Amino acid sequence: MKVLHIISGGDSGGAKTHMFTLLDEQCKLASVTVACLMKGVFWRELQERPVKSIMFEQKHRFDMSVCSEIVKFIRNEKTDIVNVHGARANFIAAQIKRKISCPIVTTVHSDYLLDFDTPVKKVLFGGLNRWALRKIDYRIGVSDAFRKMLIERGFEANTTYTVYNGIDFSHAVPNSASRREFAKKHGIPFDENAVYVGIAARFDRVKGVDVFIESAALVLLKEKNVHFVIAGDGALGDELKARCKELGIENNVHFIGFVSPIWDFLSFIDINMLTSRCESFPYALLEGAKAGKATVASAVGGIPDLIRNGKTGLLFTSENTVECADAVVRLVRSRELREKYSNALYALAEKEYSNLALAKRYIANYNSIISHYSRDKKYDIILSGYYGFDNYGDELILETLIAAYKKARPDIQLLILSHSPKKTSLQTGINSIGRFYLPMIKRAMKQSRMYVNGGGTLLTDVTSRRSLRYYTSMLRMAKNNGLKTMLLANGIGPFTSEASKAMAVKSFRYIDLITLRDKGTLYNLSEELKSVETYLTADLAFISGLVLSDGERSPKTDGKYFIVCVREWQGNVNGFEEIIASCCDKICEKYALRCLIFPMQAHKDTEISKRIASLMHTNPEIYKSDSTIKERANEIANAEFVLSMRLHTLISALMNQVPCVALSYDDKVTNFMTEQNAGAVIGADKLTREALLSELEKLASGDFARDRDDKELSELSWKNIELSLNLLDRAEK
Repeated sequence: MKVLHIISGGDSGGAKTHMFTLLDEQCKLASVTVACLMKGVFWRELQERPVKSIMFEQKHRFDMSVCSEIVKFIRNEKTDIVNVHGARANFIAAQIKRKISCPIVTTVHSDYLLDFDTPVKKVLFGGLNRWALRKIDYRIGVSDAFRKMLIERGFEANTTYTVYNGIDFSHAVPNSASRREFAKKHGIPFDENAVYVGIAARFDRVKGVDVFIESAALVLLKEKNVHFVIAGDGALGDELKARCKELGIENNVHFIGFVSPIWDFLSFIDINMLTSRCESFPYALLEGAKAGKATVASAVGGIPDLIRNGKTGLLFTSENTVECADAVVRLVRSRELREKYSNALYALAEKEYSNLALAKRYIANYNSIISHYSRDKKYDIILSGYYGFDNYGDELILETLIAAYKKARPDIQLLILSHSPKKTSLQTGINSIGRFYLPMIKRAMKQSRMYVNGGGTLLTDVTSRRSLRYYTSMLRMAKNNGLKTMLLANGIGPFTSEASKAMAVKSFRYIDLITLRDKGTLYNLSEELKSVETYLTADLAFISGLVLSDGERSPKTDGKYFIVCVREWQGNVNGFEEIIASCCDKICEKYALRCLIFPMQAHKDTEISKRIASLMHTNPEIYKSDSTIKERANEIANAEFVLSMRLHTLISALMNQVPCVALSYDDKVTNFMTEQNAGAVIGADKLTREALLSELEKLASGDFARDRDDKELSELSWKNIELSLNLLDRAEK
């Protein structure tokens, strides 16, 4: 692969470090040339490295005469991909884009809205850069947070990628002067028993050195033998020093200026800090990781990807000096905790954030971009379902479906139809459009190969006949536009009228393939389904653990609890809420358990959850509605047992050997629990206090069989993916 990087040549700081770290390894994996536009610090240091370089020197920033030279070079060299860095290179890329036949990608090293520091530069250069970024088809953010920032600002998710800064772990930290010598050199009082907390940052507001100082004052109220060391300089230096005097902490805060090499500083301190208000994925933390330093940092940008709170370090909310100080105090008081976090941080950084990992991630992104650039269709599959309504079950299905497709075919191109397209794109990293934006959907169908109704029970009129009409109409539209069509891991029915059933059955003529998640559908519609290629599989949630899990399950932190998940339903028995509240109170009191109430679809479940909570006297907790799919799945996995009306809460519990009682409001709940012999089922319309309390007592006392083997269900669930990809292959032929 032939790669051309274009960068101004005057870059310093993070962008320069990122590039040199990348080039050290990328040159071993591809044929790389670096082009500069001016003879600045980057260009001069580049000449000392074993990298092919070329100068297209601009007389000034708006000198576009170099464009023709760059285009000629790209054509002659048969360059496969151009990677530009920074505002000046972005502007050049926008000018040459239509004159070359290879893709251009820009690496976004910082928040481009904050790149220029004067009003004139912000308007002029910042405005031109924003225009250029819109013209460039592909983007790479230097953290997942930056990628999400770009998607939030309207850039396409499918053409926006992520890399992380890397650092060389092949060599140990260079030998430094002793701690005592370092302290003497910089005028720091040295005490073997003191704890030294450090930050290396330039003195401007975005780096939050003022937050570091305010937090230091709070720490010193609790722990006296702590010194705070600040390595750096900048325009705010005098102001920061004055603030230390105001707080009366100048004897414990030491300004030592810019330190080189940084390893001398890192070898001296005990705790590394970063208190920034905004970040991408800072090298200061990677350097601290390599030096084996316990870390406290603000939870901004890509920082939480490396500093995983309570695992590889401690995080605090940006600008929250109380949280910051509390985290520092915890580490000051425990050498064991410092060692635990420093070891975990080093292990994570070495594995995932080395310079080799950085170079490999770039090459993988390049391959994906080149593949996308040469496609004849923009999308492989359009995914349709009850997405974007904040329903745990459907969002779990969607994330599982995406992860499974990406695992099977990493370069597959997906489009999601969603009620909340921007939110869905941010959550999934996949292009999304409004489910009722029919002209946009029709255009997308002309650029796609296949349409999939993914998961759930979509062809039913129980919720509304309008919903049934929508999904059948979309199937017809997709087939009329030449797409292969599929119901994937669906249930069909029940129906409240023969007319609705006829509407669903009529839509079968537009469907190429159906996979069913339950036997009930197959039994009830056995004759009607003979006209369609149909398979009995399993719910997609049964592979969620395989494709979504990162191999870690966070431990319970607040004692033992059980989960209650209910929903509004017109068939709920009179006194439904009082029965649940009284039974849960009884269980909490008798077995010393907490009750955690889960509104699995916030706008539908929250009010009934609040009413039940208000009827209880054991202080139940209502789970946060803004949690991620993984966070909710983790809470379910750690519960003692689950009482639920929602099907996917039950499935998530059973996958983790968490026992359940189901309150059934729909045949799909009853059928699932019965077919899987998964536990007791009580009809929501027939609920009694005696029946519910009896079943909950069994679970709370451990009177049940916990062991389950869902391997067969996982295999059946994965069959959904295999069959749909086979259909996609048929669409391509």
